[in-house]
Amino acid sequence: MIIHAHYTHSLISALIISIIAGLIAWRFWGKRGSIVISSVVFSHWLLDLLVHRADMAILPRAFGNFPLLGLGLWKLPIISMGVELALVIIGSILYYRSLVPKAKGNQRKHAIAAGGLMAILLILSLVTSVFGV
Repeated sequence: MIIHAHYTHSLISALIISIIAGLIAWRFWGKRGSIVISSVVFSHWLLDLLVHRADMAILPRAFGNFPLLGLGLWKLPIISMGVELALVIIGSILYYRSLVPKAKGNQRKHAIAAGGLMAILLILSLVTSVFGV
């Protein structure tokens, strides 16, 4: 399958989308939340850089004939899956360490449940994308 994401997967577009997400997050969660949301949104492009073959442009629509980017980790599905699984585990640990200890009572139970559910869904998504289930 060939993916054509000439706008959303260019470096400049990813930066713009990250800035917009950060500005929206600033309104609801302040400066720290804004930085976290912007970083998470931009991390999608960085992770795609690892897994995509050389099909990611620097400018939208590959304007300017700059070289296309991508390291092609998709060619090695087991390694790709290992990297993604490690990221899910690390993300889950970071979520737990940053949110759960501060939560009290029912809020703590909801935080644990939300984190566990998200980890399970991400792992299922990973398994279905790699094995085509």
